[in-house]
Amino acid sequence: MLSISLSIMVVARPVKLGSSFKTLAPVTVAAGGPLDAVLQSIAANHDVAVSTVLLSWAIGRNVVPITTTSKRDRMAECLAAVSLKLSTQEVEEITKVGLQHHFRPWGKRFFSPDGRS
Repeated sequence: MLSISLSIMVVARPVKLGSSFKTLAPVTVAAGGPLDAVLQSIAANHDVAVSTVLLSWAIGRNVVPITTTSKRDRMAECLAAVSLKLSTQEVEEITKVGLQHHFRPWGKRFFSPDGRS
């Protein structure tokens, strides 16, 4: 079984971090949404997978993406997100387009369709 260890570096000043479960929802359960073309274009420009772009975007926003896989190629895509540096324009484009469409893959009976809590 393949295992991956990641080291966490202690920084001199505190950094506010968030976490995200289902970070890859826009390219998995919500595929076909408005982010598809944006993410595919950025991924092609960097010669990486679409999931790598989305994970890198989250990391760049100080969000720790929580995702799992047992496939080696997917693990490599996840690790590549740590070193991928998106431009300010790419980050802004993903954010802008992503905010236009709210998708909740779970808890639909508890929240309104437009609820963002």
